[in-house]
Amino acid sequence: MSETLEPSVSWSDPAAIPPSQQGPFQIPGFWIAWFVSGLAGAAVSALWSVPTIALPDLDFSSESLSSISLSGSLGFLAGIVLSLRLGDRYPKRGAIRLCYFSMAACSVVAGIVAFTGFASIPLLYVTFVVVSVLYGLTTPLVWGLVAELMPRALLAKSIVMLSWSAVIASLLGVPLSTLVFGKTLWDAPYEIALVYVALLFVIAGLLTRRFPRNVGTVRFPGGFREALGLLSRARRLRALWMYAIVVGGCLAVFSSSVALLTYLDLADGLELGWLLLARGGAGIVATVGLAFVISGRRGWPTLLLCGGVAAILSVSIAAADTFWPMLALVVPFGAASAAAGLGANAIAMSHTPFGYFGRVAALLAVGGAVSSTGIAFLSIMFGSWGQERNLVVGAGVVLLVASLLLFRTWWATRDESSPIDGAAQTPSPGLIADFTAPQKPAEPS
Repeated sequence: MSETLEPSVSWSDPAAIPPSQQGPFQIPGFWIAWFVSGLAGAAVSALWSVPTIALPDLDFSSESLSSISLSGSLGFLAGIVLSLRLGDRYPKRGAIRLCYFSMAACSVVAGIVAFTGFASIPLLYVTFVVVSVLYGLTTPLVWGLVAELMPRALLAKSIVMLSWSAVIASLLGVPLSTLVFGKTLWDAPYEIALVYVALLFVIAGLLTRRFPRNVGTVRFPGGFREALGLLSRARRLRALWMYAIVVGGCLAVFSSSVALLTYLDLADGLELGWLLLARGGAGIVATVGLAFVISGRRGWPTLLLCGGVAAILSVSIAAADTFWPMLALVVPFGAASAAAGLGANAIAMSHTPFGYFGRVAALLAVGGAVSSTGIAFLSIMFGSWGQERNLVVGAGVVLLVASLLLFRTWWATRDESSPIDGAAQTPSPGLIADFTAPQKPAEPS
């Protein structure tokens, strides 16, 4: 029995079937979604650089900087939780545009208030919280809109490729804003950076008008309870969701524990920086390669292989006591762990029935955020008791067990009929609406 709950659509007439596309970027509208996602990420990244830029103007303490960052993280989590209820209830295109323009307005108002001489740390708190809540709300909506846009067979691949838009954020976010507003315009008021944040959001909001007309315009009944009901019925989707949460938590334990392990045993902050850079760079490279193997029947084996390799490498890293062996292990670990986490999310979205895309994306995001945040705090606490290596080993063991359990689910359901796993280019709901909509008669020439 198929796990997809999409309405059945007959494509018996070959002439009615839209021509198949070769990849996500050939689907009309995906470029827009990709660029919009990158611009929004760049705007949020630039906003996070504002406290550093404002140091000459405002009397910051280390506690203030940390608490502002924490308020932004909690706001982002609150936005994702809000998306659990609203993710499919309202048309995604309009909701995304409204949130982007609202974030732009909030940034402009904060800049104007600061320009008038009322700059303050509480003002930045309010700005961070509001923008973070709205950004947390829109992040699952963008995933859901892409899911409505893409043919089913390309959905997992498109989610992976959507992550590549982080390159835009890395170029237009913290580095650019810090360089321009923190160096070149150091004597100018830091409020200009807030205007820059608003400009990025405005451009992203305007670009949403370029989506195909039938994408992101439908609303679906139900909320969080119905999404949980879907998880209870769909075995593979439930297994992927739980696996994504476990991967996020294990990576949080690994990151915090290895940081403490490196700091205490290697006693060199530069070496820790190289380890983090190597892991992140390997993860970026892995996501590029993942897009070419995530679709069809290769997706599950790739996901399971990456999870198992990451688990074994995590245990091996715990046994390393010098920099170079640890670096040699961290590089493949960064690649395998990144592929496992993103792959679980991408395949889970491809197993999501039409009408649930926004809420399932929110479930994936909120589960990972809560798990990674809570376990990171616990790992820091246990790490202070000198258990760094044991925690790294524990993370690897848990990830290995989770991979074996996911393999069991995949093996038990591998022969079930599902168009999700096939290679057929199932048309997207947007294309279906285009072909079934009444056509305007041609005007005589």
